[in-house]
Amino acid sequence: MAITVSALSRRLALSIASLALIGCATIPLNRRAAEFNSRGAAQLAAGDLEAAEASLQLALEYNDRYAEPYNNLGLVAMTRGRLREARLFFRRAVGLNPDFGEAWSNLGLALVRAAGEGDRGDIDGAIDAFRAALSVNPELIAPRINLCRTLLAARRTREALEQARRSVQMAPSSAAAHALRAEAALSLGIDDEARTAAGEAERLTPFAPDVLLTSARVLASGGRYDDALSRIARIENDPIRGEDARALRTLIARERR
Repeated sequence: MAITVSALSRRLALSIASLALIGCATIPLNRRAAEFNSRGAAQLAAGDLEAAEASLQLALEYNDRYAEPYNNLGLVAMTRGRLREARLFFRRAVGLNPDFGEAWSNLGLALVRAAGEGDRGDIDGAIDAFRAALSVNPELIAPRINLCRTLLAARRTREALEQARRSVQMAPSSAAAHALRAEAALSLGIDDEARTAAGEAERLTPFAPDVLLTSARVLASGGRYDDALSRIARIENDPIRGEDARALRTLIARERR
């Protein structure tokens, strides 16, 4: 039977309508991107890096202008020790969203560390990234603490002390903030402030290796060598701070001769 032009047109119209209805039934892309990003973040927190990476890459398939999956992929890369890759992801995140304070903070952490093969890190870049995080949200304590540490490492001690004082005001229960204040004050010869800050840090976390090392340095600078050595004895075998503690013990032995 021959099909008339009118009948053919009606069939095509029905076909097009059917395709349109199928399209309307799909889930919005941004919602699926958010779902996969949340799943990837949870998998990252659980330590399942392969699953996290797959979920986060799926989030970007749905929306490649979504900053959060890039930040989370940066955390996956950093956990694996791939600092160069992590920096690229964090830069992509802040490029898409300049008000992404956590991504700026993470970029600072990735920059401050050496990536190997001639890459010793970028201290100035890290400082700028931490400051960018704080310009977005001054409430973020992690980038402020890390900014203070980085400034101390760069021997910008006065700036470090200013940030440490602000950290103490922002987070008075943070032993790290008090310890950094003590380190900066000690370097600047402000002994009373160093002693007060070190004492508060040790009161808050009396067993933390960083705090004990700071306390030992402050005590040794004031000639209280036995008290300093008692702190050193508790951390001299610590895998991270042990070497610094043993070096301080050697310095104290020289001073006592």
